[in-house]
Amino acid sequence: MVKILVGDVLESNIKESFDSIFDSLPKCRKDRVNAYKCEKDKVSSLLASKLLLDGLTSLGFEKQIQNITTDENGKPYIPGNPIYFSISHSGTKALAVFSDSPIGCDIQFMDEKAIGIADHFFNDSEIQEINNANDKTVEFFEHWTLKESYMKLDGRGLSVGLKNILISGGKIAEKNYESHSEIIDKYYMMSFVRKIV
Repeated sequence: MVKILVGDVLESNIKESFDSIFDSLPKCRKDRVNAYKCEKDKVSSLLASKLLLDGLTSLGFEKQIQNITTDENGKPYIPGNPIYFSISHSGTKALAVFSDSPIGCDIQFMDEKAIGIADHFFNDSEIQEINNANDKTVEFFEHWTLKESYMKLDGRGLSVGLKNILISGGKIAEKNYESHSEIIDKYYMMSFVRKIV
């Protein structure tokens, strides 16, 4: 089971409802929203948090929202893991995914200037896939968001090492993992990686 929620700051009343939504968040999410210095990033983080609350409520976990905490790596979870989730935001978009097994997600605004960093984070076969693609920007961000999603699922973040996460043919190359990517509103790439148990 995978449930995906996507929202846009420009299409929501998130700014007008900021205080009431913020007050409904568990402490770890309030701390995360407050960690952003830029107002735009605070609002995007709040929207991702709202999607998290909406998804958990729709799946019947409303009573456990205030139990959300973070592990030693900062990954949010509900103790006992009755449901797995991951959130992300970029630009004006926010994403939340939910699953009955460990999952990670990422959403990114596709800025073609980012392709220049591929050599630092991708292995030779991945760089070749990007260079051979009809749309190099889309291919780059499919790889990038899949790698970020895997890091979030794993929980160790950048210590995993982006070059150690292998992407081939638009999928995570690890066994026992499912991955999915898609373009949202022409300018955003979203992905998730889920462990198959």
